[in-house]
Amino acid sequence: RASLDVAGGGAFSFADNAAVGSVSGTALLGGIRVAADKTLTVNDGADASYAGRLDGEGTLAKNGTGTLTVTGSSDIREIDVNAGTLALDRPFPFTVKGLVGYWRFEDGDNIGKDMLGGHDLSTVVGSSSSPMPTQVADGRKGSACRINRTSGTVGNALWGGEDLSSGTAPCTVSLWVRPDSGSSSTGYLIMRKNYGTGVPGSWQNGNWNNAWYLRFAADGKLQFVHGAWKQTNVNDGNSILTTIPTGTYKDGMWHHVAFTHDGAKTIRLYWDGALVGSKTLTAFSVGSFKFLIGSYEKNNGFSGDYDEV
Repeated sequence: RASLDVAGGGAFSFADNAAVGSVSGTALLGGIRVAADKTLTVNDGADASYAGRLDGEGTLAKNGTGTLTVTGSSDIREIDVNAGTLALDRPFPFTVKGLVGYWRFEDGDNIGKDMLGGHDLSTVVGSSSSPMPTQVADGRKGSACRINRTSGTVGNALWGGEDLSSGTAPCTVSLWVRPDSGSSSTGYLIMRKNYGTGVPGSWQNGNWNNAWYLRFAADGKLQFVHGAWKQTNVNDGNSILTTIPTGTYKDGMWHHVAFTHDGAKTIRLYWDGALVGSKTLTAFSVGSFKFLIGSYEKNNGFSGDYDEV
């Protein structure tokens, strides 16, 4: 397909659906404009960079295996990433199709700020002996959130987003984590649980019906559990226990972790972009519960950094 290069004060407006191989240029005055309810699809498998203006009431769709880096200003209404990577160098004002919450930890005064708005996370105060979540400068992209747990105590975490329930519908949760080299072998990374009208505390508080959590079950083990609490490293109808590549846990490096639900009870776990486990569970439904970034549960302390949740 043809490539689109818009430089200087040039402008290109799409009044209908269109597809191009790649986009490039530095058109900061004119740029690329996509009309309302129309889609511009970028299909190139090679990497490309666009430093110009991107706006309109339409959608920019990213296909192909390459990375499209957008460094110019953008007021386009929607982004839809179907394949490859869309790299952005700043917080975005537009909507990413299907994205309902995005926490980048860039605001030191509001560490749990939702970049999409409306789903800010509050700090849970659980123990004076465990440090509060704090902002650190050397994140995966910009700043990050540090949660440093004290072993054997209730910890402090970020929680909220009770109106982000997905029910039985397809959903994806992804995050970057950097475990401390000296952190516990086990630790909850992110969870969603019904604590009723109270606040998190111990694993006995609230109930586990339609709850889920993702955790490190042991060195080199990643576990997803739905609808139950499992301290032991089990792999049954409610959970997936899988092995991640040797030496990649607690190595002081950033790692990408994600799980997906396909709408038909099948869960897939990913580690650094690679599928490491999948299973069709006996049931899957997510209630309207708050979720926690970092573990608030006792004796399961994860110490490390979070970014791009």
